Amino acid sequence: LAEAGYPGGQGFGKLIINVYEDTLIPSLPESAQLAADLWKRELGLDVAVNLMDKVSFNRIHNITIVEFDGQVSWGAQNTRGDAASIIRSYYLTPVLGGPSARVHADPDVFNLVEQTLAVYGQVGDEKTLNSTYQRLRDEAYLIQMGYVNSPYGVGPRIVKWEPYPLAEYASAFHTITLK
Repeated sequence: LAEAGYPGGQGFGKLIINVYEDTLIPSLPESAQLAADLWKRELGLDVAVNLMDKVSFNRIHNITIVEFDGQVSWGAQNTRGDAASIIRSYYLTPVLGGPSARVHADPDVFNLVEQTLAVYGQVGDEKTLNSTYQRLRDEAYLIQMGYVNSPYGVGPRIVKWEPYPLAEYASAFHTITLK
């Protein structure tokens, strides 16, 4: 923040975290508040949590995302089948009624994702996808706090598990072999 001209958070302005109540993860609003409190304490930012109902949050996030420009969207992420579907959904597919994909409006990111998806399914695609994910992580389009009650394929009864080679979540549970 200091390098960007906001030492101790001074002059940054108010950071809004938009979150919704979720029956599957009841602690979602509390986790957003925890992040807000930490960013206030550790970074000196003025952070406010905006609690919404899930329908309103999804309407804005999926249809008119420009209303969230410069704000944080705090939500639960369902798992998907593979790494390509995730970047296609978030970084390439334009949303209805808006000028951007679900999390950006950067032409360079559109091009990067198109090039990445062009090699998907070919030899070396894991290296390309990994490189793309590293760039997206470095640019902080998505921040992951971790998993809430996610099952993992470990334990004394697990003989074998073959998760997808590139995924941001525990995957391919159907490949678990039990003793």
